Amino acid sequence: IVGCGGRGIAFAMRALHFPFVELTALCDIKQGQIDRIQLNVTGEKREEEYEKIGCLKGKHKPRAKEFLGPEAYKELCESGLCDVIYNTTPINVHLPVCRHALNCGLHCMVEVEMTPEVEDNWELVELAEKTRRHLMMLENCCYSEGELLMFGLAKSGVLGEIEHGEAGYIHDCRELHFPKEAGAELEWRAMNLGKKTKLQGNPYPTHGLGPVAQAMDINHGDAFDYLVSMSARGTGWIPFAEAKFGRDSELARLARESSGYTGMNTTLIRTKREKTIMLQYQTSMPRPYSRMNLISGTHGMAATYPTRVAFLEGDDLKNEAWKYFDEKKLEEVKAKYGSPLWKRCGKLAKECGGHMGIDFLMDMRWIYCLHEGLPLDIDVYDSATWSCLAGLTQRSVDNRCAAVDIPDFTRGGWKTAKPLGVIDCDVERIGLKDESKAV
Repeated sequence: IVGCGGRGIAFAMRALHFPFVELTALCDIKQGQIDRIQLNVTGEKREEEYEKIGCLKGKHKPRAKEFLGPEAYKELCESGLCDVIYNTTPINVHLPVCRHALNCGLHCMVEVEMTPEVEDNWELVELAEKTRRHLMMLENCCYSEGELLMFGLAKSGVLGEIEHGEAGYIHDCRELHFPKEAGAELEWRAMNLGKKTKLQGNPYPTHGLGPVAQAMDINHGDAFDYLVSMSARGTGWIPFAEAKFGRDSELARLARESSGYTGMNTTLIRTKREKTIMLQYQTSMPRPYSRMNLISGTHGMAATYPTRVAFLEGDDLKNEAWKYFDEKKLEEVKAKYGSPLWKRCGKLAKECGGHMGIDFLMDMRWIYCLHEGLPLDIDVYDSATWSCLAGLTQRSVDNRCAAVDIPDFTRGGWKTAKPLGVIDCDVERIGLKDESKAV
């Protein structure tokens, strides 16, 4: 693990469940972060939040070798201690860590987004091809129960041909951008606040977009072509900071200087097959959380937040697809088209936590794929395609919402690539109990 903060320790605890997974090395710039993982994983001093998880009782792993310092990841990658680097560093450190891991012949799993600029994504695509190593962006939202239901419906064909999708990241992050009290250190989310440059694109595009892109076969039969993007001014930070810290506080001044740091961003994407996606981003206003997932086809639609489904069944075009299925019908749809992953391991995933279980299923799936020699659900081409929208949306906003071409990282491979199939795994082969066999 490179980056032993919140995401790092969460993965370390999930790794306890996989008998053949060894946690061999930890790397961070803070010794305290490394110590925290060591104590929890070995069971020497498990924190209360992990001690409460009953499924972790009696599970532990040996102490890992430690690497401390801003470039200690290089020594780790060169040490021969591991097969996979789990990169949970801040976004601005993703590129150098991934680069070194691939050059050392290691697979690399990297937190979202992979890297925001087109040129950097091209570098990682070409490096993954050259080294023949997997590079996967850890987009956990692709493993949510609702999103996988949407994916299953799209793949079943009951929605007809999917022509339009909607996705987003609506999350009131003001508490996360500012410290709990005046004078405390600003965390990574706040690194752009107060800068004179106005960040007005979509800096975090992948949470909602990933599941919709998979359901619409992006890079597997279709591809992004171009986008247009625009943003509201972005003043939501100001009243929040003034109310919490005082109008004359340094943090309120920082918030006023950040006016123009991405308000609501709306991006429209057109695909090579002439389909459309609306993508939105908003983190500075008081709105309930949503990823806005929606796919609309010629025979019906599916959406989340809340989960809604409506489609024409069979050849009976008189069915009322203009209204959502009632609760009973929705449960029947979930039973028929819902994710095999959740049926096999959903109870354990929820017990382990990690964004209500989706992190566990994501890790279980890539571990299973590497163990079985299978392609990953999110490959380097998907990772680059979704991530580069952060830089491209900014470019469009800076040019009065001008259309901006989206590069084809597959170099035409999307035309012949097979569509992504049902996401499943034989959990017993990786040492877990198949919950579906008890039903």
